[in-house]
Amino acid sequence: MIEANMPEDLWTVKRKSIEDFLISNITLNKKESILGIYHKYVAKLDEAREKGLGFLFTGPNGSGKTFIGCRILIEALSKNHSSHYIFFYDFIEMLKEFDDSFVYAVIDEMADVDFLFIDEIGKEYKTSQFVLTNLEKLLKERRSKNKPTFFATNLDIDGLRDTYGPSFMSLVEGRNLVIKFEEGAPDIRIRDGRPTLRKFFDA
Repeated sequence: MIEANMPEDLWTVKRKSIEDFLISNITLNKKESILGIYHKYVAKLDEAREKGLGFLFTGPNGSGKTFIGCRILIEALSKNHSSHYIFFYDFIEMLKEFDDSFVYAVIDEMADVDFLFIDEIGKEYKTSQFVLTNLEKLLKERRSKNKPTFFATNLDIDGLRDTYGPSFMSLVEGRNLVIKFEEGAPDIRIRDGRPTLRKFFDA
């Protein structure tokens, strides 16, 4: 879990704790159960890995995008697949702070993991051409190796295309199921935080 950079608050969350709710499957243009998609993907994890099939999760904060993506990565780890989770902001900061040789070495490592989850893409104030070039380099390498990549964003598809351009969107939409988490979906952060607050203040 540490090597995969997984958020610590998800280490001990069990699959049975995932609540079901409807999402919009934008790619296939239909409403679906998030648990149905989750279980179908996990059941065919090896095939998804071989074909490089991932997800693009869109929707508001707290709607479960990170939670679902990380649960899939945890399942992948349990089946001896390598995985890595990273905030896009941290990816940008790495590009800014380190020299090219280090950056390229890290990108090569990220290109090699079986499942990669890039979270909160689109939250940065401005994306430079340098960042976009290196991001596309990473995605092209992963695509050539049939490695699934997950993305989570608060932007919609048009917003992503305006921010990152058609070349990026072609790389993303080609092998990723686009899932829209709806307004009004259960706020995972509030749901999971309340029992801890009750226990602390009622003691």
